[in-house]
Amino acid sequence: MKLKDLIPSINENFDKAAGGFPYKMVGSNAVINEPMNDETKERMIKRAKSLGYLAKPNMAGGITIF
Repeated sequence: MKLKDLIPSINENFDKAAGGFPYKMVGSNAVINEPMNDETKERMIKRAKSLGYLAKPNMAGGITIF
């Protein structure tokens, strides 16, 4: 399997983890800069963890998915 073939599936998983929020790819990380409340952040972090990613709050009020 080539890396090219993996990229669409990686982006689909980031789409699921982002939960409809717009995100920007910075290297291999998805960055969500939209300010959101703490409950939404916690749900998104749990969803990212269930998909096998690490997610943490960022200084812009959103989250970064690693």
